[in-house]
Amino acid sequence: MREFPDGKCIAPYCITASPPCPPFSIQGKRLGADDPRDCFPAIVRIIEQWQPAYFAIENVRGLLNCPLRPGDKQSYFGFLLSEFSRCGYDVEWRVISSGAFGAPFLRERLLMVGKSDRLIFNGTSAWNDQIREQLNQTGNFEPWASNQPSLLRGNFRDSTGLDKPVGVPSGDGTIRKRRAALGNALDPRVGAIALRRIKYLHSIASIRA
Repeated sequence: MREFPDGKCIAPYCITASPPCPPFSIQGKRLGADDPRDCFPAIVRIIEQWQPAYFAIENVRGLLNCPLRPGDKQSYFGFLLSEFSRCGYDVEWRVISSGAFGAPFLRERLLMVGKSDRLIFNGTSAWNDQIREQLNQTGNFEPWASNQPSLLRGNFRDSTGLDKPVGVPSGDGTIRKRRAALGNALDPRVGAIALRRIKYLHSIASIRA
């Protein structure tokens, strides 16, 4: 239970999730809801059941334009937003590149922050302004998102062999594992952007009467 300044409570305070990305990644078949690895239905059920004040979800940028199912005109992301709305949540989202923090990879991640419609916010600052401030504190001014390769050899002190896991066909099992490991390299500061947003929202929130 989390207590607000007016003494009222809403529980739980926050739920976070990072479901498997293969159903939506541009590197895969993009089966969306038809992929058995799609865990979003379970996440929606948990959020609907527990009704947290907030939730934070991380996934790949490909979720934004992945079809609900192969051949569908409806996007999975649009369907997901409608499901969260049905459960009583407004959702903000941003795409952030790990390279914005000076990491040696540019992995873009979609961050979603959901806030219960039982909450009231007055004078909310734009999320973009908060992200810009957070990036400025690191002393790095790289773009938040980029169309450049997700791994830059020049950012590594020793880039020997880096081309292999990134640029060669994936028939070699060892290379596939190396590419998967590099692909999962995430900067925790990216996830912290969503959690910082929730902390800020909670500081100005009150519960609807």
